[in-house]
This record gives sequence, C-alpha cells and structure tokens, in this order.
Amino acid sequence: LIFFSACVKDKPAEPALPVNTDTAGNVYIVCEGSLGNGNASLSVYQSNDGQISNDIYQAINGQPLGDVFESMQRIGDKLFLCINNSDKVVVIEAASKKQVTSISVPKPRHILQVSDTKAYVSTLFSNKVYTINPQTYEVTGSMDMPAQNTEAMLFYKGAAYFCTWDTAV
Repeated sequence: LIFFSACVKDKPAEPALPVNTDTAGNVYIVCEGSLGNGNASLSVYQSNDGQISNDIYQAINGQPLGDVFESMQRIGDKLFLCINNSDKVVVIEAASKKQVTSISVPKPRHILQVSDTKAYVSTLFSNKVYTINPQTYEVTGSMDMPAQNTEAMLFYKGAAYFCTWDTAV
C-alpha cells in the first residue's frame, strides 16, 4: 500500500498554442499523417524567429483534423484544407486558425479558385471535379472528367485546365 500512495497519474501536457501564426514569412507545413489513423496535422514555421507551432489545428479547435491532409489553399481570409480520406474540405480562418465549417466532398485532393464565388475541387478515385462556392461553403455542381484521379489544376487566361491520371486507361 505504501508503494501506491506516492503514485500520481501523469497528466498529458496541454498543447502549446501558436506564438503568432498570422505574420508575413510564415511557412505552413501540411502533414498528411498515416492513412487510416486520423492523425493529419497543420504546423506553422515562423521564419522571422525560427519557431515552429506544431498541430495548431487541434490545439486551437480541440479536435483532430482528420485522415490524410492532402493540400491547402488560401482563398480570401480563409484557408481551405483538403482532408482526403475523411471526405471533407475543412475551412478555417487564416488569422485565428479557428474552424468555420466543413464541406463534404469525396476524396478531395486540390482546390483551384477561379472567381470570388467559384472554386474547383479535384478528387481521388473518381472522374469528377466538384464546384464549390468559397463564400457560402456549398457544393454547387460537378463535372465529369475523361479519366479518374484529377490532380493538378491551372487557371490561365480565363480557362481552367485539369490533369487526370488513370492507370487503367
């Protein structure tokens, strides 16, 4: 009994909140995590002082980001995070990193903004590209592609270009 009286359960350390995540020169680090484990994370490297703030999404929002963080795109004052294996695009405030909403899109890969009210979301394991409104956070449509797995997209001189790959073609 004497041996156990001195035992105290360890309390996990509270995650350190970012020092300053909205300054010029910050570098965002997208960590996709391990497939199937829901351990994707977003970190910020502050180039002006060399500090790094790890897993800021979870520290600020109190929940894990999801499974397989594929890419991130800034649109206006929001960051759009494509969480591939969780079938969602998480929208956060660029300054505070607080979640605004989540948009349901199957296996999102990348986002391409083409206007204030239109952005394309490419997908994995599908021949579709989804259209979202980055102001209302709604899926407004989709387009069929000639092959599955749309990846890179480019908006040039008023036209959107899409790159698809499919090993079965």
